[in-house]
Amino acid sequence: MTRLIQRSAMVGFLVLACQAGVRADFVVDFDDVTAPDLYESVTPGGAHGPTFARPGVTFSGGVVLRGSSFSGAVTSSPNLYATSDNLRLADESRLPGVIGGSLDVPVFGIGLDVYNALPNGNSMAAFTLTAFAADGSTLFIDTVRLFDLQLGRLQGASSTAIARFTVTTTQRPVGTNFSIDSVTFTTAAIPEPTGVVLLGLGVVGAGAACRLRRKAA
Repeated sequence: MTRLIQRSAMVGFLVLACQAGVRADFVVDFDDVTAPDLYESVTPGGAHGPTFARPGVTFSGGVVLRGSSFSGAVTSSPNLYATSDNLRLADESRLPGVIGGSLDVPVFGIGLDVYNALPNGNSMAAFTLTAFAADGSTLFIDTVRLFDLQLGRLQGASSTAIARFTVTTTQRPVGTNFSIDSVTFTTAAIPEPTGVVLLGLGVVGAGAACRLRRKAA
């Protein structure tokens, strides 16, 4: 009986440890292209967006710019991904003022830096990261409130794979201007709380088994 308990505890521990997964991340920092300083220098459809595809993820709604026009916004030099529904691109078109992303690999967590690029200096806006499953259901929402020219962080995780995400703001319409940078994607599943509890029980069981083995010796 003692040996059966030992084996059961060890097997349970190993299975749960495998299910918990090992965190694996990939980062998109928008720094692998030479970018212009201003929205008006970007011609849509080129290397700078609005569609900006990298392995595993495609961004939309913004363009890649040098951070020199966004003082304090760049967390990985020299570029960032920015949107404005007011400032025009080279062809006189405007961006939607909302940044989106679609994923073609299993991703279970997202973290990114967000910058309020409005220069007024005396107002505040909310910025929200929302993640969606393949069926359109909302997986998590994270919001940060930032003053003008202030940098913040948005992040969240889910036990269900994320299919797409958006970054939105409460900045007034036809007055939106913000950017994101250093976007980190976690590709290992985040264990459910019950799984963490069971994993802990497995550890306790393994420890008890070790103690019984030493006593038997």
